[in-house]
Amino acid sequence: MNIYNLFWGENFIGPPMRIFSLDHIIVLIITLLFIISLYFFKKRYSNIPHKNILVKIIGYGVIGSQILMYLWYIHTGWFNIHDSLPLYISRITSIVSGIMILTNSKKLFDVIYFWGLIPPFIALMLPEIEYFSFPHIRFWFYFIGHAFTIFAVFYMLIIEEMKPNFNSFKKASIWLLIYCAIAFIFNVLTNSNYGYLMNLPSTLSGLEKHLTWPFYLPILIGLQIFVFYLTYIPFKKSKYNSISEINALDS
Repeated sequence: MNIYNLFWGENFIGPPMRIFSLDHIIVLIITLLFIISLYFFKKRYSNIPHKNILVKIIGYGVIGSQILMYLWYIHTGWFNIHDSLPLYISRITSIVSGIMILTNSKKLFDVIYFWGLIPPFIALMLPEIEYFSFPHIRFWFYFIGHAFTIFAVFYMLIIEEMKPNFNSFKKASIWLLIYCAIAFIFNVLTNSNYGYLMNLPSTLSGLEKHLTWPFYLPILIGLQIFVFYLTYIPFKKSKYNSISEINALDS
């Protein structure tokens, strides 16, 4: 029974998850090393057999982590409409990023580049998985889901050489506003907190005295759009950017 709770059960018997613990740091280092390897071993990864394997590992890995998460929710009785639905941005992004890399979709990349870069990185740095730590299954699907989302974005950037343009930034921002509107309505109807639109995440709970609801909402949304723009800036004067914008106008 102890082995069951150590790896799968809802009554985890290991130490609680702590930010920048040894297992957390190891995950961050592995994530960074893989991203660096995409750049230095680009030619090898671009080889068709290696490329197909890499795409399947990242694509099915990130989608599989979400499936595994919901199986765990259902099996342990943790599933509920208030916290378990795929209505968090990170969960939506994970699923769509898997579809993006498996289908090599530029349309999905235009949005996932912005949704799947900084937000998952923040989630990796400030994990919210209650007290579950290594080697529990929740540790695995949390970090695989977020890390593989980032991998998918960097794969499209480095291997497929896709670049965002200003239209991509606008699309990502518009879809963010649509998401916030839908999530807010759902939160009100079900007393939930998807998108952290009703309460700040626990990792930012110290800011609640200064950022009270609903006044923090425009700050939260505006900050996300500002971060989107910051991630667009490196490609603002890129030759790839100019070509893609001309093609967008011609189409």
